[in-house]
Amino acid sequence: MNKTTKQLLEENDLREKQLSLENQKLLTDIVAYLRSSSASTYQQELVHRDILDMLQEGEARGQTAREIIGVDFQAFCDEILAELPKRSMKQRIVYGLSIVSLTAAVLISIWLVFSLLGVSFQGRPFTLWLPVTAGQLLGGVVIIALAYGLVEYICRTSFGEQNRTRLQAISFLVCIFLIFLLRIFLQRPLFYLHAGIAAVLIAVLFVIYKVTDRLES
Repeated sequence: MNKTTKQLLEENDLREKQLSLENQKLLTDIVAYLRSSSASTYQQELVHRDILDMLQEGEARGQTAREIIGVDFQAFCDEILAELPKRSMKQRIVYGLSIVSLTAAVLISIWLVFSLLGVSFQGRPFTLWLPVTAGQLLGGVVIIALAYGLVEYICRTSFGEQNRTRLQAISFLVCIFLIFLLRIFLQRPLFYLHAGIAAVLIAVLFVIYKVTDRLES
């Protein structure tokens, strides 16, 4: 994110720690819900700051969050979000590219490490040309899709009573099971990738992430 947005986020986080524990928990749920919106991160943090002001002023008067905001926190957030400008197409592309590039860099890094370890312990002549299977490629797509879907679901239901820990555990097990099936049935290499090229690809993806993250507002 750009410097202005990052500074605002850090200021909000510091101020949030000054609230009571009950209001900190509520604000965590509110911010999570804001993250599921199509407003820019900067707009979300402006809302975050305004709600902080309301809660801090209310605490000074001895009021509870329900007395300040009302009993329906989600409706309160929806009313605010309806007034905010949505991300433009350019902003959505930059935001999506930022997420995908970072996730891909992490997944390729993990693949590279485990592939090199696998080659080292196979008892065969060591090589830097590493096989890439269809199962690995599809498994990466599954991981990205499930991770994004899980985060989106948790944010959208931040005010609900769902057992998030249980949901996360189930999603993780489903993800592992699907990847296991893909690796079992799609083991034939599609192509071979040199470890050096993979390292360069990781670096390029990380640079793309840093650039797009700075552009994202």
